[in-house]
Amino acid sequence: RQRGMGLAAVAGIVKQHYGHLDLKSAPEAGTQFSISFPIELYVERAELVAEGEEALQHPPTATILLVDDNRTFRQAARQMIEMMGHECLEAVNGLEGVRAYARDEERIDIVLLDMMMPVMSGRETYECLRAINPEVKVIFSSGLDIQYIVYRMEIGPEARYIQKPYTLHSLHKKIDETLGRIPANGRHSSEA
Repeated sequence: RQRGMGLAAVAGIVKQHYGHLDLKSAPEAGTQFSISFPIELYVERAELVAEGEEALQHPPTATILLVDDNRTFRQAARQMIEMMGHECLEAVNGLEGVRAYARDEERIDIVLLDMMMPVMSGRETYECLRAINPEVKVIFSSGLDIQYIVYRMEIGPEARYIQKPYTLHSLHKKIDETLGRIPANGRHSSEA
């Protein structure tokens, strides 16, 4: 039986994203929680342009399957992926992602997979992708703490993760690591 992630986890997530958690409680009226976050674009336009130019130093060789139920986040991630010169395919849930991967497995280099989705969770999606191709390259994406994901989803620590919200720079680095262009410690290899 799964339980909710708990108020402590929510408070941690809100804090990570520079938000604020308020609560109002009254006898016989219940408790109301309010969460607020600062308004900010995912990345500044100047940062996008500068990092996009740097990203294009690598030839556009990858096709990324982006599986995320959040339309706004998908649009931002797609823009970043395309600024790097990569092709981006999209799926709005895990089931659609599995179908897209089965259809285009030969051309998909990396799956960028949200962990918390309706229809099929990131964990279930990952298992289905591995049934199709045990060597599938996946970058797990979540707004939750990475240690929480490893514990809760029981996916090994060898898996690649990126914390939401991510920047063009952090996504570029994670994609390059996954493609083997740079080692996981972040230094560019001599082949890059």
